[in-house]
Formats: sequence, C-alpha cells, structure tokens
Amino acid sequence: MSTMTLGELAQSAIAKYLKQVVTYEKPVLADTDPENLHQMRVGLRRLRTALQVFAIGVELPKAGREPQVAAVGRQLGELRDLDVIEATLRDRFLPDLPDPEQQHLETILSAIAKQRQKTFKGVKKLLDSADYGQMKQSLKTWAKHPDYRALAALPASEIVPDLALPLVSQLWLHPGWLVGTKATRTGLKVNTRLGLVKTDALIAEQGTRLHSLRKQVKRVRYQLRLVAPLYGDALDADIQRLSAIRIPSATCKTVRCWRSLSVSTFPKPEPRCPRFLPC
Repeated sequence: MSTMTLGELAQSAIAKYLKQVVTYEKPVLADTDPENLHQMRVGLRRLRTALQVFAIGVELPKAGREPQVAAVGRQLGELRDLDVIEATLRDRFLPDLPDPEQQHLETILSAIAKQRQKTFKGVKKLLDSADYGQMKQSLKTWAKHPDYRALAALPASEIVPDLALPLVSQLWLHPGWLVGTKATRTGLKVNTRLGLVKTDALIAEQGTRLHSLRKQVKRVRYQLRLVAPLYGDALDADIQRLSAIRIPSATCKTVRCWRSLSVSTFPKPEPRCPRFLPC
C-alpha cells in the first residue's frame, strides 16, 4: 500500500486534472471536434471531485474553489448537451423517419445549430474572462506551492476510507435503483414484464431520478480514480464495473428537449412528426 500523505495525494490529483482542463482549452475554442469539449468537461468534473474530496486537508485560494470550478462546468455543459442532442437526433432518429418527418426534423436541427452558435459564444467569452483566468492561475500556483491543513500530513490510507464511504453509501442507497421495482416483505421484485412502450413511459416519468443516479455513479467513479494510486490495481475492477453501468436518462433528456424545440418551432408538432414525438 502507498505511503503517500493525504496532502500529497490531493496535490497530485488537483494538478493532474487541472492540466487536463487546460490542455483542452485551445481545442475547445477551435471548435473542430465535440470530443474536445467532452474531455474538458470530464477534466472539470474530476477536478471538482478532487476539490470536494480533499477539502478537509487543503487550503485553497478563493478563486480556485469548488463553486468556481462548478460554474465553469455548468456553462460548458450547456454546449455539450446541444452536441449530444444534435448527434442523437441526427444519428439515431433521423434515418428511421419517413421523408416528410425528416424534413421537419431537419428544421429542428437547424434551430439547434443556431442555439449552439449562441451558446458557443458564451463559452468563448467565459474562457477568455478574467474570472476563469484567475481560477486557472490560482490553482496552478497552489499546485506548485500547496497550502495544507493539519490532516494533510497523515497517511492517506488512514483518511481515505472515511472520505470515500459517505459518497459510496449515497450511491448504493440512491432511490434511482428502485425504478421498475416493487418493495415486498421478502425484498425487492423487479418488473421483468414491461413492454417497450411502458418501459419508455417509466423512464420518462422517472427521468429526474435516473439522471441523479447517473451523476452519482460518475461521482463515485471519479472518487475511486482519485484514491486508486493507494491500492495498486485493487480498485480497477470496481471502476470498470461503474464505467459499464448504463442508465437511460440521456435519451429522455433528448426527447424532452426535442419536444420543447418542436413546440417553439411548430405550432402543432405532433401531426408533423407522429412517429417520433410519442417516444
């Protein structure tokens, strides 16, 4: 087992994920590949998790604390959502629609493209802003000359279990796992007889809960990656299992956004795209 202190583990993680964020700045501004935006968001989420997990052992500059990082992630998230929605509609739904409905969906995709241009301008303004520059520079400075609290001097292996347990417990007790089940005196029973229509309806009804579960899975996965250096390859299988979990919330979000855009674009969208809107 590693002999790293909590402070050393925190400094290593914060520096690593800050570097990932900075690495993708220019590619994001170039706007040639949506994968760059995705990777920058991943870096921001992991950096945010590191700041949350290790807050007990570090003294961070005000400009580089978790709320500031979260604000950047949210704005980039708006742009990423549009990329995902556009790709989903174009790749998964458009090819299967009859020609008249394809034409109407193309109109919606044009509206998404216009909204994306506007949102991208906001992202560009953010990444060029003084606030973002201060956040980035303050964390760079901290990574070179970290300021610690008392607990940072303790072996990380003694502190990490207490840091990790609350988030892991929240994951396993999350109500999202209960979607499609029924509680009985003998335990939970999973409804395995739901047809496609009822399954879609259940996902739409429980979309908020499923999306929350999806985010919690990501938080735990990021947290385990943070502490993995302490345990060699002992956590690899758990991280892979969490990575393999697929929670069907993104499709619901796509359909909700599609409905919203449809209503704003067409007075009565249902007759124009009857095959798609019932989803």
